[in-house]
Amino acid sequence: MVRWLGNFGGPMHARDIPVVGGLIDTALDFISALSRIARHPFGFVHTLAFDDPEELRRALKFIGAGIAFAYLIISPALNRHGFAIGELMFGVIVLLRLLVVGLLYHAAFLIVGYRRQVATTLILGSYINGIYFPFFMTVMLPAYLIIGPQPFFDPLAQPALTQQQLQALEAPLVRFAQIAFFVVYPFFYAVVTYWWAKAYGARIWISAVLLLVALVLTALVNTYIFPFAIRPLL
Repeated sequence: MVRWLGNFGGPMHARDIPVVGGLIDTALDFISALSRIARHPFGFVHTLAFDDPEELRRALKFIGAGIAFAYLIISPALNRHGFAIGELMFGVIVLLRLLVVGLLYHAAFLIVGYRRQVATTLILGSYINGIYFPFFMTVMLPAYLIIGPQPFFDPLAQPALTQQQLQALEAPLVRFAQIAFFVVYPFFYAVVTYWWAKAYGARIWISAVLLLVALVLTALVNTYIFPFAIRPLL
């Protein structure tokens, strides 16, 4: 009888397979970090070692896992509307979009006199967006199932909604998801504001104002500039 053996002669488990083991470890690390953030959402920033290269690696790994989960969440809408985009291309597009807001926020702090290493911005942005982006895809999924995921990638190219789609958007599940977004988003805003203020040594109100500016500029870039760059990729 043939038996799979591990490195030390014992039975082989899923984690002994390099690719599968790597995915399992990444998922476990993501869940562990998410748990720590959930327990101390504001205090988590004080545990980050911004000068440690290992912290940056963990942060990038965290957002990578978050994007992968977001892709799984939005996959039903992609399949339903025949929107062909692979996980790798999805990840590249998402990272570029998220990078815009991080760099604009970083530049805003720099302009008002708060200079930090770009690694600080990457660490903060990776942990924040690793949480926010899967949440965003979760609350948007009911609407994307109805109208398709095109608005996320290229809102200006979204065709006019049909009467049937407009009526479907009135469904309770869609409404509940919209309410959940507007209820939770202010909390995200407060956490982000606090994290950046503490990491940059700035007053919280300054961080809040700069975040608002960065978000407005990002919205303009993602609506009127970024889609032209990614259309050849879609």
